[in-house]
Amino acid sequence: MNYYEVNKNIRDMWDGRFSGEEYAYGSVPNRYFRERLKGLPAGRIFFICEGEGRNAVYAAFQGWTSYAMDYSIKGRAKAMRLAEAKKVPLVYDVASVQNYQFPVEAYDAVVLIFAHFEPILRTYVHAQARKCLKKGGKLIFEAFSKNQMDNQSGGPLKIEELYDPEDLRNDFAGFDFTELSENEIIINEGLYHIGKASVVRIFGTKL
Repeated sequence: MNYYEVNKNIRDMWDGRFSGEEYAYGSVPNRYFRERLKGLPAGRIFFICEGEGRNAVYAAFQGWTSYAMDYSIKGRAKAMRLAEAKKVPLVYDVASVQNYQFPVEAYDAVVLIFAHFEPILRTYVHAQARKCLKKGGKLIFEAFSKNQMDNQSGGPLKIEELYDPEDLRNDFAGFDFTELSENEIIINEGLYHIGKASVVRIFGTKL
């Protein structure tokens, strides 16, 4: 299977998941993201693999200038519908992470919520996240850890697409970590994230 076929399959999968009327992961922002955003001075914030827009729209409602990207056309449509309902602006690009042109030191905060990739692509995307964040900017990150294989609450089915805290520490070298931890939580986000979950959380500042 060639590069185009692989990426088309990924887009088709996410377009299928986001094509329903209901929001696949809910319209309420991720709890950890909401907690960490609270108290930060509003600025420019960027969401990588943002899906249906619940987090980006929430940030815009809190006064941030929200930018987002994802590979799903259906995800963007749902995000823009949510932004319209909340009466907030949202800039949302559709592209694969391999082809997206990440700007340099453009954002005051960068957010990745359950954005999972195989190892080579993971290190590339995390390097781009680091690149597009201003010095002193904040990284807010939550994703499933490798221990999620023991749970039934969502996430990738391949262990190589789940995350180890030390790998993430290396990916985000050059950050001061207020938090980099693995946690057992109860998750309740839409149709696909429900139940006991093992997650890695990062809240860091780019040095």
